[in-house]
Amino acid sequence: MKRTFLLIAGLFFLTPHASAEADVSAVAWRPDQPLIIRSVLPIDCRLVRGFTHGPVDGREDTRYSNGVVGEWAGLTGIPAVNYRVFNGNNGLHLTLPDGGFDVLQVRGDWRGKVYLNSDSLMDPKVKPLCEIPLRKTLAHHGDAERLSFFYSEGQTGTLKHVSLFRVESGSLRGGSQEVATRGKCVTPVQVSAPWKDWTKGVTAITLKMRVENAETGAVVTVRVGDVLDARRKAMIVDLRVPAPGDYSVTLDIPDQIYLPPKAKWKPLPRLDGAVAPKPSIDVSIESADGVAFESVALLAHSVPRAQALPEAVAWRKFLLRGLFAALSEPRPWMHLKDGAPVREQIANHPTIKRYEIAITELLETAEIARLLAPDDPLIVQYHNWIYQNIDRRKPHPAPVLSKEADAPRWAVCVRDNWGEQAHIARWWLDHRMTSNGELGGGPQDDTDMFQVWQCLPMIESEPLGADLRAASHKLTDILLDRYLEEGINQRSMDALHAYEEGVNQLALNAWWNYGDPVHFERVMQAARSASRLMVETKDGRLHFVSDRKVGIEEARNGYPTIGNTPGTWNWAPARLMFHPMYVVADYNRNPAVLERFAQWGETWLGYQAPNAFVDKVEIATGKPVRTSNLPASANISPVDEFLALYQLTGDAKWRRPYQMGVDGGGFSGAPAQYGRSIHALLRWPEPYQSYHRKQYSEAGSGYAGFFVNQDRALLDKWLSDSLSWFQRYRHMNTAAEQKTDRVLTYNATTALSCYLGDAPNRNRWLNLGAVSYEGLQGKDFAALVWDAGPKKLKVAVYNFADRERTGRMRVWRLQHGRYRIRTGPDRDDDGSMNEAIMEQQTELQRYSAIPLRLPPRQVTVVEIEQLERLDDIRDRADLAVSPLDTRLAGETLIASIHNIGNQPAANVRVVLKRDGKVVAEQAIARIDAPRDAKPRVVQLRFAAVKSGDVLQVDPNNDVPEIAEHNNSLVCVKPDSESGRE
Repeated sequence: MKRTFLLIAGLFFLTPHASAEADVSAVAWRPDQPLIIRSVLPIDCRLVRGFTHGPVDGREDTRYSNGVVGEWAGLTGIPAVNYRVFNGNNGLHLTLPDGGFDVLQVRGDWRGKVYLNSDSLMDPKVKPLCEIPLRKTLAHHGDAERLSFFYSEGQTGTLKHVSLFRVESGSLRGGSQEVATRGKCVTPVQVSAPWKDWTKGVTAITLKMRVENAETGAVVTVRVGDVLDARRKAMIVDLRVPAPGDYSVTLDIPDQIYLPPKAKWKPLPRLDGAVAPKPSIDVSIESADGVAFESVALLAHSVPRAQALPEAVAWRKFLLRGLFAALSEPRPWMHLKDGAPVREQIANHPTIKRYEIAITELLETAEIARLLAPDDPLIVQYHNWIYQNIDRRKPHPAPVLSKEADAPRWAVCVRDNWGEQAHIARWWLDHRMTSNGELGGGPQDDTDMFQVWQCLPMIESEPLGADLRAASHKLTDILLDRYLEEGINQRSMDALHAYEEGVNQLALNAWWNYGDPVHFERVMQAARSASRLMVETKDGRLHFVSDRKVGIEEARNGYPTIGNTPGTWNWAPARLMFHPMYVVADYNRNPAVLERFAQWGETWLGYQAPNAFVDKVEIATGKPVRTSNLPASANISPVDEFLALYQLTGDAKWRRPYQMGVDGGGFSGAPAQYGRSIHALLRWPEPYQSYHRKQYSEAGSGYAGFFVNQDRALLDKWLSDSLSWFQRYRHMNTAAEQKTDRVLTYNATTALSCYLGDAPNRNRWLNLGAVSYEGLQGKDFAALVWDAGPKKLKVAVYNFADRERTGRMRVWRLQHGRYRIRTGPDRDDDGSMNEAIMEQQTELQRYSAIPLRLPPRQVTVVEIEQLERLDDIRDRADLAVSPLDTRLAGETLIASIHNIGNQPAANVRVVLKRDGKVVAEQAIARIDAPRDAKPRVVQLRFAAVKSGDVLQVDPNNDVPEIAEHNNSLVCVKPDSESGRE
């Protein structure tokens, strides 16, 4: 069929009866000249880098999760996607199918520029394809692969819908039937017809209209309904009618198919009631110019269902993906339960009902998609995810293990679980991260995503670990610039979201960049501010005041009124603010921080007695408000804070609340959640250790059960279930593009604990990790920490590679002391070393590196046992430099020398080396310790410095320190990457 492009400037003219934008973009139409207008559906639609369906979903009123209209307007972003800092959520990018387009029509009062085939996420600042509102017609763009929309500064209008069309003259041949007619009528006109043959799909409709009266250049809007969803249109197009006459237009819509008869529904929908309207074709014709028709005829073009099915299913999947992402943060489907009709639950459950409009649309779309393509793996994945709570107790498929000849099953399960976690992180870094470190959920929710990844760099230092740390640096810059002040949130808000404003990220960075003074001082500042959120009473008690109003204002000025303590024994988000305090105290036993933490602990410890657990008090009087015989069981409870104090101080009194719970017949805080129980990782006096062995003796105990019972069989269920989960829902954790705070990895806790000895996660900050690894690829090895504590360590490592691998294992829980290290094979994989291939005695402390030489396809066991305990390194000074605040400007080096330890450092030498020789030297008489949680820094300047020179503090190790790895760095120019020696 010959193709003619009708967008000729001479055919367009403005009238006072239609908007200039609609008139310019309307398809030119002339009597007795049939047109075919083909809808061009984008393959992909992204706000910056986040998927969205809204601008192209056939609705001009796309909804937020709460039912409010949420079309893209500019700075505020859209449901589930928020790149607020990166270019202010500017840049909507449509990926187009082959063939280009002839017509662009934009609905709404949005204003901005449109660029063709730009691969930039930023406004390219070149001549645009056009501006919206359109001021001139567009030529055919057959080479169009991508359209990018950038809003104008200050605009607040809404982009309601974007439509793209190809236009040609002529008519479609064959396959059509007249299904409805209208006699004399005036716009608006509705033409509808029932559809009775479900075996046929509708690919196009033709309108034949005899226009009796029309203003010169009148614009009519034709809307073709989506046959399975009355909320949206399959096509919306503006056409210009220049004069009375006979007109014919064929609208090639996205292929539409109808649901089969209920007798053929398999599987049956979970959602009760009608999921789609009655089968029909619905077309409306509207005009602000009041066009009159002598007659209107509607013809339908049909094809066999199988021919229309692929495009129809692709459209439903596109909608399903967008609707799911938009509702993923509140995720009301998690409140659905088995045993009651779903619509009844939606109407009656107070939480679900808040999202009734959105969840109904999502569930109906999911059910329709499943009925159209019951075996489509992605549709099945969405369907199962949405109804996961209903199916919680149903059996699930076994995981598909990698084929590794002769490799132990535990090693394959552990490594394959790692692979799933690495895949999730890598996908988000590659597909969603912008150059400033945003992942598109808003910086505050992006911090949650980093929390679920916190163990990954400890397993693979490079490349994944390095990429995660680099991304975290960038995100942290945003948080410090816009959201944090003195280490905590600028805006007052509830405690959970206050923590997520970046307090969590500062604490994470201090672990990922252990010993870096800038990261440490940032979290130290957060700890100082967090400690000021508590109020001290006249009798010396210390309490958090509020879960609902937390921020720098409250830290500085306190609270005007004081009532009861916030939260419950089980859950009080204010206690998340202990995270930075814990990190600081764990590094250097900082007295200002640790004493404050301990004072809070003493306060609550004093309230507890056997069978009388107090979890809420009146702050002013100290009078208990709520007491129970036995506190609720949870993995987030004050028991964790008490155990943190035990870890920090070694004082057995902090174990008493937990022991009292056990004595009372319960196990507060002790269930193995996601295979993790922090309590199981500590040594307890009898009868508590035996209690743990019994408590964690069943298959669901995961790593906790393995650790206390030394029975590897207890790992298998968790490792298998976790791997099955992440394999089944690989799309849901990646390309489904949930809100960044909803990609959760708690199910991987057991596998990650096998590698590290513990696996902290989002909002689970207590960390008993025993080891980390460097120089190894995650795909090449699996590890199992058999035993870990302050005096001993046993780790089994399996090398999947066909050649020897070398790397390092750093220790984290061992006390400073002299140790015997034995390394050897476990040929029969019974957990015991056959013989020691290497044995040595050496001094170890936290962060000491132990070289690993791993023979191919073999289990290697490393056993470490204390021979002599030495001083506590946390009571030392710690001189440190950081690439974050050391600058080489020209030939002048501006170096900041920090003390982040517990003791002052005197007579500190600082040297500059070139090719291993000292070329400059300065001395610092004294650097005090930050015992008040305020930084201690001395700034030095060196002249005639070259890139590649090495700055080194205390080169002869005259000062006993917490760490030595942070004493030197390589000087680099500003456009190079800093690196440590």
